[in-house]
Amino acid sequence: MAEWMIKRLIVQGREMESQIAARDRALFAGVDAQLEQHFMTPGQRLSPPGVGNVMLLMVCLTLGLAGVMGLVTDVAAAWSGKTSAAVLMGSGAIVAVWMTLILFQLVQGKNSGVVLLQYYLGMLGLCCLGAAAAWAAGMTGIATGALLLGGVVGGALFSNRAAFYLYVAYFRTRRRVFIKRRWQREDLRNTR
Repeated sequence: MAEWMIKRLIVQGREMESQIAARDRALFAGVDAQLEQHFMTPGQRLSPPGVGNVMLLMVCLTLGLAGVMGLVTDVAAAWSGKTSAAVLMGSGAIVAVWMTLILFQLVQGKNSGVVLLQYYLGMLGLCCLGAAAAWAAGMTGIATGALLLGGVVGGALFSNRAAFYLYVAYFRTRRRVFIKRRWQREDLRNTR
């Protein structure tokens, strides 16, 4: 995802907060229907359109995870003649933690999530080349390469839209929390 897009989203989120702060103090006080309207749009109450992109991105990254586990296990079996559970679970655990970090960082609106995602897709691309070489040498099957290729292509297709959606969702959540706190302060002032 382009750096300028991330900076633009951050600026827009801050601008949104400053616009809310500049409004009349009593705007949200005691108006439940209006407050609900500002908390969630009808699309957010149901299922936002970006959820599909995030789910497809995670499916593709999981395909890559399965491909990495398969490749490491097949190569270890070809070299040593046997496969240990430590090789299989170790490679899977490292990549799974990496995937989890990507999602957590993106959900929190942090640029490091995009960087981790780019490195992850780059690693899958290198593993894809390694799977092609291992397949040519007869160490692994075509399924491992197909899983890795699906992870790379799908991840590249859905990464920008998913990251964009998660950033927007983060700033919308911050906006709702900001409005709720403001409304609670106004409610306390009105009860005195």
